[in-house]
Amino acid sequence: QQQQPPPPPAAAAALPPPPPPAPARARPPRRRQPNLVPAASYPGP
Repeated sequence: QQQQPPPPPAAAAALPPPPPPAPARARPPRRRQPNLVPAASYPGP
């Protein structure tokens, strides 16, 4: 006997599905790229 899960409430069905986090992890923001470069490579003062 397989019990089917109850149908989702109307409020949950009305909300759009959340975007998948996969693309965000695959393509990190460019502002984080400089952090990958070691501080020794920068011409210090």
